[in-house]
Amino acid sequence: MSDEQKELSFKDKLRNIFHTRGIKPSWFADKIGMSRGVIFNILHGVRKVPMKFWGEFIEFANGDLTLKDFIEEAWETKEFLDIVQKKELNKCEIKIKDSSKTKNEQESTSQKRDDEI
Repeated sequence: MSDEQKELSFKDKLRNIFHTRGIKPSWFADKIGMSRGVIFNILHGVRKVPMKFWGEFIEFANGDLTLKDFIEEAWETKEFLDIVQKKELNKCEIKIKDSSKTKNEQESTSQKRDDEI
């Protein structure tokens, strides 16, 4: 995924995927059993992708959208979470940050835990 793609919003990433692959969102919606209205609303930022369809979208995106993208889109309060995408596109690791520590202390603690593993 390019740096430019990483800076885009979720809906813009999804729009780009459809555009660059020449696939109509309505076709994809029909293929996965989603209403065309729902996919239209997702692409216009009106609603989020229902969780039951995350797998189909991740598979379709083939690396351009990952589980991390869906979690970040779904959860509004992310500042208390560390979300790390795994090599498998449908897996990620989520850690709750210790809000009583400073950012430097959190990074130090996280590094120690990683070293112990």
